[in-house]
Amino acid sequence: MTTRFLRLTLIIAALMTALGSWIFLAPDSGLAQQYDLPADVPVLYRALVSFMLTVFAGLYAWMAAQARLLRPLLWLGVFGKGGAFVMVLALFATDQISTGVVSLMIGDGVLSTIWLVWLLRTREAASAGS
Repeated sequence: MTTRFLRLTLIIAALMTALGSWIFLAPDSGLAQQYDLPADVPVLYRALVSFMLTVFAGLYAWMAAQARLLRPLLWLGVFGKGGAFVMVLALFATDQISTGVVSLMIGDGVLSTIWLVWLLRTREAASAGS
């Protein structure tokens, strides 16, 4: 897996996460309703979730633009996106959310898996360069 491909996934992650930020900020929008998100969410929770997603979107965009990929930040992305996906699967398994929400988060599961594979495959090269 090339570094160029990984940068492309970071750009995709930035765009997806920015869109997610808007969806969670406006849960009564048509797009949010397509994913079965609850429309009556207190503004504090909407604002905080949207802010955190915006921070992650900025992080992914910034990482894609760096000359050298920063492995610790990519690990943060693995845990952030992967953790969110696992949490949604657990909520789905306990009938707390619908398949619409799961479909919203599938990209997070895919991206975190790609990043995890890249990090594990390149760990020997990274430790040799230290």
